[in-house]
Amino acid sequence: MISGDSEAIDLIVGKAKEKKIKAIKLLVSAPFHCKYMLETSNQLKKSFDKLIFKNPIIPIVLNYSARPYEDLKDLKNSLVKQTFSTVRWYESVSFMIKERTGIFLEIGNGNTLSNMIKRMEFKKELSAIPLSSIKQIENFMEDNNAS
Repeated sequence: MISGDSEAIDLIVGKAKEKKIKAIKLLVSAPFHCKYMLETSNQLKKSFDKLIFKNPIIPIVLNYSARPYEDLKDLKNSLVKQTFSTVRWYESVSFMIKERTGIFLEIGNGNTLSNMIKRMEFKKELSAIPLSSIKQIENFMEDNNAS
C-alpha cells in the first residue's frame, strides 16, 4: 500500500495496470500515513498534551511499531507518529497472533480492516468483527461477558 499526492498515486496505478499488476486507488479523505500529515500530527500532539491518558485494561499494539506501547508517554508519541508513518499492519497482526489473540475488533465506521484480517493467511482461524456503534460494542461486551 502506498500513500501520497493524489496525482502521483494515479500515475502509479496507471503504470501498474500497464504491467498487468492489480492496483486500486482507495478513496480516502486525506493522505494518511505519509509526510503530508506532518502538520496534522503537530496539531494532534498539542491536543494530546491537554488530555490525561490512563493505562488501558488490555495492551494496545501500535501500527507505528507493531508492538505494545511501553508507557503512556510512548503511547502519545506513537499515536502522533502513526499519522505520518508507514502502517506495519501485517507485522502488527502477526505479533498479536503470536501473543495468542484470537478475536480482532474493528471499532469505527466500516469493515475494511476486518476484511483484511479475514483474507490474511495464518495457520490459525481468526475472528474479525466490525463494531460501528456504541450499541454494537455494548452488545458484544454483554454477549461475551466482558466488562
